[in-house]
Amino acid sequence: MGVMGSAGSLVIQFVFGLLMFVVLLRLLMQAFRAPFHHPASQSIFKLTNPLFMPLQKVLPVVRGWHLGGLLVLWLLATIEGWLMLLLGGGSVAPMALLVFGLGLMLDFVFMTLFWLVLVRVLVSWLAPGSRSAPMDILNFVTKPLLAPFKRYIPPIGPFDISPMVLLLLIQIARIVIPGPLMALALSMSLPVAVG
Repeated sequence: MGVMGSAGSLVIQFVFGLLMFVVLLRLLMQAFRAPFHHPASQSIFKLTNPLFMPLQKVLPVVRGWHLGGLLVLWLLATIEGWLMLLLGGGSVAPMALLVFGLGLMLDFVFMTLFWLVLVRVLVSWLAPGSRSAPMDILNFVTKPLLAPFKRYIPPIGPFDISPMVLLLLIQIARIVIPGPLMALALSMSLPVAVG
């Protein structure tokens, strides 16, 4: 891939990463019941409502998870993967592309959760008790993820190691789930020798 291919790849990853981040934030905020009337929630919901509300009429919300939003996230990852493969000169079968998109989506979700938890930990160390709209969103999204770990892993003196355990498990999940899915997708599109 040349210079233009690298630049194109960067633009594709940036645009789709931003779109997927907003959709994922909406999914997490809705699933974890972030206060709807909070200004931070309002901006995310206003941005995504034109897409989510029509889908909600067709695909239900199950236990707080908006199935239409999950579908949008998967389709965005699939389109990103398809564009990246085209840019690199590769191609995959349609079914393989859907599996590849699922792997990309899960990788994106795990990586985003990793960074959200890590940023929350760093802010809690560097500026404890700080309040702002971005911090509120961060707390809405990460508090439910950390709660089970805080319940079962006691602090060691003044140190709460539960976020580190969660970060480790997210990284393990990132290695074990998306990578094999994407490898499977690529193997599905390899030519089969008949003989």
